[in-house]
Parts: sequence; C-alpha cells; structure tokens
Amino acid sequence: MKALIAFALFAAMIAAAGAAADQTVIKNYNKARGIFWKQVYPDKTTGASYSDLYCGFDFQSRDDVEMQVEHTFPANWFATELGCGTRKACQKNSPRFNPIEADLHNLWPAAADANKERSNHSFAIISGEDWVFEDCDMEKAASTFDGTPTKSVIEPRPTARGNLARSIFYMAHEYDLTIEARLVTLLKQWNESDKVSKDEKRRNDLIEGIQGTRNRYIDDPQLVDSEW
Repeated sequence: MKALIAFALFAAMIAAAGAAADQTVIKNYNKARGIFWKQVYPDKTTGASYSDLYCGFDFQSRDDVEMQVEHTFPANWFATELGCGTRKACQKNSPRFNPIEADLHNLWPAAADANKERSNHSFAIISGEDWVFEDCDMEKAASTFDGTPTKSVIEPRPTARGNLARSIFYMAHEYDLTIEARLVTLLKQWNESDKVSKDEKRRNDLIEGIQGTRNRYIDDPQLVDSEW
C-alpha cells in the first residue's frame, strides 16, 4: 500500500513537472494579464522605473502612461496558423490557443497608443524618421513585402528590437509556429545588434518561477543563429 502511495505521489510530481515545462500553469490570457501586472510589473513606489516596449516611456504603475499588455507574437498570427477562427472563437474553442496566448514570455508593457498602432502588423526597416507619435521612435508604413499578415509594417526603436526578436523566436520554437522568411532574417539581425538587457534577464527568471519555462534565446542568444 505504501509503495502504491509513493508511486502515485511520484507520478503526480512528474505530471506537474511536465505540465510546467509545457506551460500549462496559466490557462488563459485573462489570468496571465492579472499575473503580469501583479508579479512581473507590479506597482512601485521606489526604485528604478520600468520602461514600455515601443516608446521607452518610464512608468512605475501601469496607469502612469496608460500601459497595456502587448503580444510580441500577435495572437492573430497564431490564431490564423491554428485555424481556429477569430481570437474570440479561438479562446472559446481551442484548448491549444489559450496557453499560447497566456505565455508570459510573449507579453510586454506597451503604451496604449503604440500598442494600438502595432496591432498585428509585422516588422521592417522603414526609410526615414517619420515617427508615429511625438517622443516615440516608432515608424509605420505600407508593406511592400509578400507574405506579411497585414498591409502595414512597423519599425520599433532600436533598443526594443532584440527583445522582440528573442520573444518571437521563443514563441515559434516553443509552440511550433512559423515566422515569415523575410522576418526571420531581420529578427536574426536584431538579436545580434540589440543585446540581452537586464530587464529581459529579470523577466526570464521571474517567469520561470511562475510558469516553469525559460526563454532559451535570452539564456543563449547564439542559439538563434544555430537554430534559425
């Protein structure tokens, strides 16, 4: 009897470990969003400010500059790939969609206006410096590339490019998702030019403790070149 109980406990531990490794701790985006603001970017009264992804605006509370949660690998991209319909339909009908949408490694704070402009557009280098907003180094233009998910592309500020690249590569690797070939080449360049930041390392450690997975490309950026 004791042996059976011990075996059951061991099996439960293995199952829990496997669940964490497969990112099943956070079941949906609503729960992830709550964890994001309470544990990954909790309100501060002292210490260094956080920085939003696209504009670099400093904030200590998400209400300071009206921060929202940005999916670097847009939910519409993997909804289309999974073939489960609209985002709302996927949330309701696709068990695979929900943990992908809830993965904290893909979520970043972004000023509301910048988040809206990014939408589900792909990235590119855009000629000139015609910023979408004052004090925000973000450009937007019509896409001239085949295979982009929308008719526009976005150029993010240089210090956000590596963060974006490593998050997108992580999502594609973790969930067997595809990235347009042109974008792979660009993201590899960004991974090289914009090195891993202190905040990426902070997030990676925190998120491991929450959902049981790490972003391998933050731990070892050279994997991008060997795997992509």
